Amino acid sequence: MRFEYTWTEARFIESALLDHRYGPYGRRHRLFTSVILMALMTFIALQIGQRGLMWTDALLLFGIGAWLLLRKHLLIRLFKRSYRRAAQDQMQLTFELTDEGIEAGLKDQPSQQVEWRYIHQVIRVKKGFLVYPGPYWLPNESLQGEVKVAEVGALFQRKVDDYKDLS
Repeated sequence: MRFEYTWTEARFIESALLDHRYGPYGRRHRLFTSVILMALMTFIALQIGQRGLMWTDALLLFGIGAWLLLRKHLLIRLFKRSYRRAAQDQMQLTFELTDEGIEAGLKDQPSQQVEWRYIHQVIRVKKGFLVYPGPYWLPNESLQGEVKVAEVGALFQRKVDDYKDLS
């Protein structure tokens, strides 16, 4: 089973957003954000209850609302900046799934073998697979040959203890 594709800014942003949402730290990020928002909202409610709505309270509420609406765009902007700094544009990536593990490589360079015992988590989403540690991003459309995505999922399920199917 072989995945082969060109690493572009769009692929990087796609994988980074999926990692941010579903990856090992995604749940922690959501919990932290929820706690901070609840604390701020409680503080504002107490302030309004004691002295009424002030312009500073309205400004803080507006700031929170703007942040909630714009945070995905801010993340994308940070990811784009990170991608440009890394200078990894147009790399040809290959991932070969074997009985021993995953061979990850760049075109015209030796590949790196990662044994199954070192792969601690795989998350399947609609568009592909996130493989940890890494993450390695294996988009469905880059699957080569006659192999079906369901077969890849079945292999990951057999080989990796922590397999999550969120597709």
